[in-house]
Amino acid sequence: MRAVAVSGRPYLVGPIRAGYVYQTLTDAGRVGAVSDFEVLLFCVLTGFVTAGTAASFYQLLTSRPPDFELRDFTFPAIATCTLMCFTAGPFIVVRRICGALRVKKAGLEIVVLGLAVAGLWSACSGTLFLSFLVAVRA
Repeated sequence: MRAVAVSGRPYLVGPIRAGYVYQTLTDAGRVGAVSDFEVLLFCVLTGFVTAGTAASFYQLLTSRPPDFELRDFTFPAIATCTLMCFTAGPFIVVRRICGALRVKKAGLEIVVLGLAVAGLWSACSGTLFLSFLVAVRA
């Protein structure tokens, strides 16, 4: 095990079976452990919650659900659509998969592929969002 200082707090990092486990001293003096899988899962969930929040906010403002469709070809519309698709993309993909399952148009392969794309997209956007929050806080 080796000690690493990150933002003034001591982190003990060491190999444990399949991956690394990050142990930190909590404010209460207990040792908490977080594995790489738990960090990835947290990023995926954060990304999907961010996507759902952005999609709900878009629907609140425009009274229509977000989609990958570009309705106007002006610079502000293209910039807004790009930002919305990047942020709410996983939610849009899962909503389309659910719609295809309701009308029995999607096979198992399409559902698994769509969920994998949405999961990876959520992990990337969640990592970016959490990195942004850490940078703003520091």
